[in-house]
Amino acid sequence: MIERSLPAGSGHLARVRCSERCDGDFAVRSNPELLARARSSLAPGPWTWLQQVHGANVVVVDEPGAQCGAHADASVTACVDAVLSVQTADCAPLVLAGEGLVGLVHVGWRGIVEGVIGATFDRLHGLGGEEIHALLGPCIAPAGYQFGSAELDLVASVAGDSVRSTTTEGSPALDLRAAVSAQCRDAGVSSFSVVGPPKSATPFDTADSRWYSHRTRGESERQTTVAWLEKR
Repeated sequence: MIERSLPAGSGHLARVRCSERCDGDFAVRSNPELLARARSSLAPGPWTWLQQVHGANVVVVDEPGAQCGAHADASVTACVDAVLSVQTADCAPLVLAGEGLVGLVHVGWRGIVEGVIGATFDRLHGLGGEEIHALLGPCIAPAGYQFGSAELDLVASVAGDSVRSTTTEGSPALDLRAAVSAQCRDAGVSSFSVVGPPKSATPFDTADSRWYSHRTRGESERQTTVAWLEKR
């Protein structure tokens, strides 16, 4: 488990935890008993987990555990101790925090195209958030993310040409990290940081065996990222 935090306005802090392979499988369709045990070891209390659909729907969580199982790819809350979660195996977990608010976004290439990051910023702004800070968790690096040219053009059309990269073998690849950063910047993010090695500007790569990866190893298991508000 990796732990980080983000400022969330006066009197609040957003606590963030990212699981690793050794913390277990957090796929929502995994063994219920093992899943419950893994969740309780990572963060206490009821979780808000989502049926992720690679869209732009954002739900508001008014109490711990609310909106559980909603078909959405992002959740936001002003409720202290309400645990938000997303499950990933290459897609990017993105935490947004500010002014007594926290949001958590599941971002894949379709979510980039659909505008899930901008939609989450809009929802946070609508709840009174102005100075929004972002934290990008472990996700796949372009070296292992070969991508079709048509899909790459589509992502570049909404996130800019910085998303174009190449794999280790020289094939076209998507830089998902660059896409997330670009859309956060377009949304007016106040600060952008990553969950990565010390002094690194890029997040951990899920192609590493420390994490589950569908693209690299065809794994069906998922890691999770959770975030919740705490009072300072």
